[in-house]
Amino acid sequence: MDDRGEWAFLTGCYLVPDGRPADRIRERLSCFPHLDDYTGQIEGVLAIMGECRPWLTGPDAYRLTAEACGKNDAIAQQVDFYGVDVLPDQLRTFAGVTAGDIEAIAAYVMACAALALHALFPVLQDKQTDAVAHLDQHLLYLDAIHPVRDCVASTRLALDADAIAGCQRFADLSDAASRLAVFKADGYWGELARRLQTGSDVRDEAIRQKALELVRSGTRLHNLSGKLRAWQLRETGQALSKPAMNAILRRYNLHS
Repeated sequence: MDDRGEWAFLTGCYLVPDGRPADRIRERLSCFPHLDDYTGQIEGVLAIMGECRPWLTGPDAYRLTAEACGKNDAIAQQVDFYGVDVLPDQLRTFAGVTAGDIEAIAAYVMACAALALHALFPVLQDKQTDAVAHLDQHLLYLDAIHPVRDCVASTRLALDADAIAGCQRFADLSDAASRLAVFKADGYWGELARRLQTGSDVRDEAIRQKALELVRSGTRLHNLSGKLRAWQLRETGQALSKPAMNAILRRYNLHS
């Protein structure tokens, strides 16, 4: 399977201005033997992609999404450090186009969603594949969407009320898709879910206490996960993955 070709198909379907792109994606995925095991996760991603589609109508839409895919890690790191304000300029620079802010944001969200779906391909094909690793990657791409919620407080982005509402919808849908993924996985993720439900895990309580300490000292919620993982690495020599840490923070309502 050509990974790049599969990604191009996923995003390309949604950039076609007519037809039913979600149905074409489902048809493409119907050949995977374990599709039924991940229906919720797939539908969660398709909902995000569908929300992006109305904003991607300009002549540079495909170029923007292609660059958002290829430079996804670099853009996500910039957004994580500097906030959503830098996202459109970063993507426009990579793509060499002059698209508006909301189209650039939608292109980035589209790419994150397509990559999140693509991360599931191995487990859709082979039940013996390490589901935890692929769900972890799936969640990383979904979590990269969340910072677009902060656009509501931005004074630098050129967004009207409809565009701001669209960004909120992107974030809401990514949160919903993340929750589906967190409680889907076997093994480690299943154990994590049980710990979160009981609230009895010593490690998670230590994380909660440190998180509250950081918040009281001025740490913003969207920076909390990174600081906690760095603290945990210093204290124990091993840090949770970003999705795992975010799952704990959501349990305690400490996730932006």
